[in-house]
Order: sequence, then structure tokens, then C-alpha cells
Amino acid sequence: MLFLAVLLTFRIITSMQKERLKLYYKKGSVLAQTLITETKIAEITYTPYTLAFNGHMQAIICVVWEILLKFSYPIKYHREILTLSDGGTIALDWVVDHEGELPRKHSSRPILCCFSGLSGGNVNLYLYSMMKEATQNGYKCVVINFRGCAGMKLTSPMIYWINTWKTDVQEPLEYIHSKYCSGVDPEYLRRNIYGFSVSLGAAMLTRYII
Repeated sequence: MLFLAVLLTFRIITSMQKERLKLYYKKGSVLAQTLITETKIAEITYTPYTLAFNGHMQAIICVVWEILLKFSYPIKYHREILTLSDGGTIALDWVVDHEGELPRKHSSRPILCCFSGLSGGNVNLYLYSMMKEATQNGYKCVVINFRGCAGMKLTSPMIYWINTWKTDVQEPLEYIHSKYCSGVDPEYLRRNIYGFSVSLGAAMLTRYII
């Protein structure tokens, strides 16, 4: 009974914290207006998870959930090694799914390239969650690990930071696009390529896009 009472209390607290998403954008932006009118982004409402009604609880739940998810939904990777122009080495970890390891030939299935935050590897909860949903919704997922991460040794004096986007972001993205998405190789059809990034990875990907 005590557990149910606590759970109900948490549920009431989180339901009171429900909040509509606030969008900040340039009013004259055609791109922003198109995004708002053609998607449901303006209708998104955020409600905290029942057991994570504040930052402290969210941090604890995140750690516990990450451990449980790795047991309940283990992700297998096929590793492709890429040598960068400055001598650095990174790993492209392709999610092994129902189509196998690398992107299937003669397929137009879109590719989702995932970048981590400061930790730089492929073991984060937010990557697991995104790749699980993306795979179920028809995407071929790959984690682009930063140099020195996910078991890779440093092969150059440079380590990854926000200003290494020209090598650590641009080069692997253009490699994947050229090999698997451009249609140059007749065995690989033209397909869309998308990016998902968090924190430091998001800053680096944004600089590349700009």
C-alpha cells in the first residue's frame, strides 16, 4: 500500500508539471513555418516520467534504466574502421538488425547517423533509445564514434573536441553518403541520410551543417 501511495503521489506531481513545448524561432523563417505547419511539433506536451519528477531522480533513473536496457535490449554492432585525413582513426558501428550488418545493397532504406555527447562512445541510453525506435521505424542506424572512444586507440596527436568537426563529423558523414547513399556505386541505390546528435556531438554536427 505504501508503494502504491508513493507511486500515486509521484504521478500527481508529474501530471502537474505537464508543459506545452515552447518554440523559439525567427518569425519570418519559411523553413520554421514549414516545419510547424507540416508536423505536430507545436502540439508536443512534455510530462516528466512518473518516477523522475526532478533532476536528481532523472539522473538516478537514467543510470538504472541504461543498465536494464542493455540487458533487455542488447544492441550488436558491426564495426567499420575509418582512417581520417589527419591520421586519426574512428569506428563506425553499424547496428546489426534484420537486414544484417552493413547497409543492404539495392535498398533505399534511409540511414541514421548517431553522434554521442562528450563521452563519445556507443553505450549511452539516449543512443540506445533512439536506435531502438529508429530501427523499428525503418532506419539503418550507425554510431559514429569519436577518436579514442569505444575501444579505439588514438593514432594521431589530436583528440576530439568541438573544433574537430571537419574530420570527426564531416569526413565520416561524407564517406557514408558517398559509399552508401549517393548512388555512385550501382549496387547501392540513392537513399536519404539523417543525423542524430546530442550535446557536444550536436554542437559539432551543427557547425558542419552551417
